[in-house]
Amino acid sequence: MTRVRKIGLIAVVTGLVAVTAFILYAYAIPYLTRSTASESLSDISPGQQTSGGNEQIMQETPAGPVIERTGQFRGAPGKQVSGGVSLVRSDGKYYLRLESSFTTTPAPDLYVGFGNGDTVDTNTLFARLKATNGGQNYEIPSSIDVTQFNQAFIYCKIFVQTYGIADLDNI
Repeated sequence: MTRVRKIGLIAVVTGLVAVTAFILYAYAIPYLTRSTASESLSDISPGQQTSGGNEQIMQETPAGPVIERTGQFRGAPGKQVSGGVSLVRSDGKYYLRLESSFTTTPAPDLYVGFGNGDTVDTNTLFARLKATNGGQNYEIPSSIDVTQFNQAFIYCKIFVQTYGIADLDNI
């Protein structure tokens, strides 16, 4: 190999390393840091207007949010996920609530969704995780029939991996 070709190859490799480092710094690193949310159950209230909507026909709950099912997250193999989760009904809509004790291993592209038998139904991945720690409320779209699922999931779309699973038990 000639000296010119060696210099050219070194320049190309150096450029690729620099571009890769920039992409990791600009895009991946923010997703790999911890963040905390502090939404409470009282943030879900009758008459609250949020995007997504849930048009399932249900009995109104003028007294406020009603917790219908609860569970505790456990991490998938090699993942650290823990904390409480609740399925909440309020004002004719369903919400998935991650309790203030919730915490997960940081990763890019984490979503919340539902499934059964420790298998996520990827058609139910409906909202990107707001934070890696703390209380969070997610309005469940009406297209998801929550009565068909007995588990909540934290799932990474990019890595196609389950991070956390919670069995949802009736109260």
